[in-house]
Amino acid sequence: DGISDTDRKLLDKYSSLKIPMVLVLTKTDIMPESLLISELKELSGENYDIVPVSARKGRNVKELLKVIVDKLPEGEKLFEQDIISDRSEKFMISEIMREKILLKFDKEIPHGVAIIINKFECRKDKKVYEISLDIVCEKSNHKAILIGKGGSAIKEVSSFARADMEKFLGKKVFLTTYVKVKEDWRNSAFLMKEYGYGTEQ
Repeated sequence: DGISDTDRKLLDKYSSLKIPMVLVLTKTDIMPESLLISELKELSGENYDIVPVSARKGRNVKELLKVIVDKLPEGEKLFEQDIISDRSEKFMISEIMREKILLKFDKEIPHGVAIIINKFECRKDKKVYEISLDIVCEKSNHKAILIGKGGSAIKEVSSFARADMEKFLGKKVFLTTYVKVKEDWRNSAFLMKEYGYGTEQ
């Protein structure tokens, strides 16, 4: 539809604030080229950068990110250089386990899986972590799928998870896993809190 009166008012408003600004022209994949060129000419010369993009086609999205980053002021460091997350190691270990379950079982197991860390200790020799956790699902048939025939499925997913845990912790991991059923746990505010959702583990 081109530039509207509302667009012009917003441009005037934000331009008057004298702060770094980027004007993004969207949906350029369906915009007539002649209209795009005329709009770029009309808008040029102001105190902002103009980036035409198409999110659907991925056109100029990387360029837009670069323009935004270049305009951001550098602030004080919030974390030290070697810190990769503001969450605890225990939380990250539970997320590694949950990720491997969702990757392996995909649509067989809905996202209603919680990981409860029961034990997270480094042995006295500082070489091995002992980790024991519960995999909580919502239905008995989900438990059967997670365990697999003769425990084959849980052994496989635990092996994949343990490898990533060792990489993350930089030490060997002795991992013990249990599968438990808590029907409809996601609809229980008490269980959601108990399982650490919405709070730091």
